[in-house]
Amino acid sequence: MAFAGFPATLTVGATGPQPFSYQWRRAGIPIPGATRQSYTIPSVSTGDADNYDVEVTDSAGSQNSQPALLSVVPSGTPPTGLAVGLVAHYQFESNFTDSSGNNHNGMAVGSPQFVSGRIGTAVHVDHTSSSPNDCVVLDNPANIDNNADFQFNPGDMFSIAFWVNWTNTPGDQPMIANVVNSTDNQGLVMADSYYDDNGGNIQFSIQAWPGEFFVEGDFTADGPALINDGNWHHVAAAIDLLNLVAQVYMDGVLVKTHPLPNAGNLNYSDGYLLGSDPTYNYGGNAPGGYSIDDLGIWRRLLTADEVTTIYAAGLSGQSFAATVPPRGLVVPLTISLTGATVQLNWSQGTLESAPAVTGPWSVVTNAAPPSFSTPHADSATFYRVNP
Repeated sequence: MAFAGFPATLTVGATGPQPFSYQWRRAGIPIPGATRQSYTIPSVSTGDADNYDVEVTDSAGSQNSQPALLSVVPSGTPPTGLAVGLVAHYQFESNFTDSSGNNHNGMAVGSPQFVSGRIGTAVHVDHTSSSPNDCVVLDNPANIDNNADFQFNPGDMFSIAFWVNWTNTPGDQPMIANVVNSTDNQGLVMADSYYDDNGGNIQFSIQAWPGEFFVEGDFTADGPALINDGNWHHVAAAIDLLNLVAQVYMDGVLVKTHPLPNAGNLNYSDGYLLGSDPTYNYGGNAPGGYSIDDLGIWRRLLTADEVTTIYAAGLSGQSFAATVPPRGLVVPLTISLTGATVQLNWSQGTLESAPAVTGPWSVVTNAAPPSFSTPHADSATFYRVNP
C-alpha cells in the first residue's frame, strides 16, 4: 500500500549463480528502464495501482517473481511509527473489527467468547468445546483468496504481534495459522509447543511451497520461563523472507533468531484464523484454548525498540494504537539531481535520512530549510521531513 504523492519501492530477492539481471513488469508488460533489484515510483498516483512482477535472469535461465499488488490511497498523510506497514489490527473490544483502516474485519466461527483482556477485552478461542471450533477468521471469507495483505512470498518481510494467555497444553492447536492440520504443512502456524517440549513455549511451523524453510519443518521459541501460566504474555515474530531469518520476541525481549535456509511462499488459499485451521474443525483431545488480545500484522519487520514499545504500552493497559502519532501536517519535499549533486527543497521542519524506507531515521547534519545539497552516492538513501 502506498499514499498518492509519495514514493513506492518494490524489491525482489534472488538466489543462484550471479550476476543477475532484472526486468520489472506492470501487468506483464516490461517497464522501460526498470532493470535494477528495486523499482521505485517517485510519486505514485491512483493510476499506478496494478500488479507488478520482475523477471530475474542468470546464467541458468530466467524466472518470474510472484506478482505484487500495489494499492494506492488517494490522499492523506502517510502513516508514521507503528502505523507504517500495518495491514491489520484487532483490538477485540467486544468486536472483530480491523482498526487499521484496511477493512480486514474478522468473523466468528462457533462461539468464541470475549473475556477480560490485557487491554480491555480479549477473545477466547478453543478447539475442544464444539464443532466447528470456537475460532476467528481474519477477514471476510469472500475476500480471503484475494487478500494480498496476507499473502507472503519470497522477498517479503512481515511481522505478527499479540498478547496471549493460556494454561494446560492444548497440543498444537493454532494460536494463529493458515494451515490445514496445523503444524508441518504449507503455511504458517504459531501454537503451544506441546509436541516439541511438552508445552508452555511457542512452536513455529513455517512451511514454504515448494520445499520448506526449515530443515526440521518447525522450531520452538523458549522464553526465560514457561508462559502457559495463566498470565498475559506478549509474543512478536519478525519474519524476513528476503534475508531468510526469523526473530521471535517474548515479553519485549528477543529470545530466538532462526535461519531460513530455503525460499518459497506461505500462501494457503483459505486465509488466517485464530484457534483453528481453515477447516474450522481442528481435531485433538488436548484441553484448553487461548485468550488473544491486541493482534497486529505488518508487511515489514518490527524493530526491537518497536516490540519493546508495544509491550510497554500493553503493560500500562494501552493498545499499541495509542503509540501511533496522529496524522498531521504534510510538508512537501522535492528531490532533484543536477550532475553529481542531489538537491532537496522543503519549506519547514527537520530533514531526516535513512538507508531504507523502514529506517532507522536520523537527522541530516547541517540541513535547514529551504534547501540542502549533498553529493550523489551509489547507495540508496531515503529522505523525509519531520514537521
